[in-house]
Amino acid sequence: EDSQVDTCGGSFPVEARGIKVYLQDQAYLLILARDITQRRQDEKQIYELAFFDTLTNLPNRRLFMDRLKSSIGLHKANHSYGAVLYMDLDRFKTINDSLGHAVGDNLLQEIGQRFENVLPQEATCSRFGGDEFVILLPESGQSLKVCAEHAAHLAEEILERMQVPFEVEGHVLYCTASIGITVFPDDSCTVLDILRQADTALYRVKAL
Repeated sequence: EDSQVDTCGGSFPVEARGIKVYLQDQAYLLILARDITQRRQDEKQIYELAFFDTLTNLPNRRLFMDRLKSSIGLHKANHSYGAVLYMDLDRFKTINDSLGHAVGDNLLQEIGQRFENVLPQEATCSRFGGDEFVILLPESGQSLKVCAEHAAHLAEEILERMQVPFEVEGHVLYCTASIGITVFPDDSCTVLDILRQADTALYRVKAL
């Protein structure tokens, strides 16, 4: 089994196996241990590549959808509500095209960090790709009204934070966002239904 070995210089994980041996009718326990530090590092890297966005280190679409699926079941069982906020950056393509992808990537990292700083601890902020970010607010209220108010308040706070300019590689950049919100669950909603509803709400906002 795996365990942790402490040494004078720190500690490292090992895989240990015990074997009973007999010498001159005396029983001994032989412990075989192997350093698995590299294996643990490889496993961590594989996990991060599978579930986290490589640019922002935020959860990716796959991890978000897993958490949303779990949240749907929890809310149905508890007769409570959660919310999804679907965000799209305004005029990000103009910044990316005029100043280059390096500046655009750094801006996305700054935006992701700003979102994480404003979100409650239980929320999940994911980058779906490009300039799209999606937030899951679990356990946002026992009533539809309370949940919707909570989500709207958070959206307003995010938009307010986005009013503060970003400083990226010597450039002062202004980047606002549009946000669509949907509250779940209803009787037959699925993960794709919820994302589709939030995306539809986003495009209604952008049309306005």
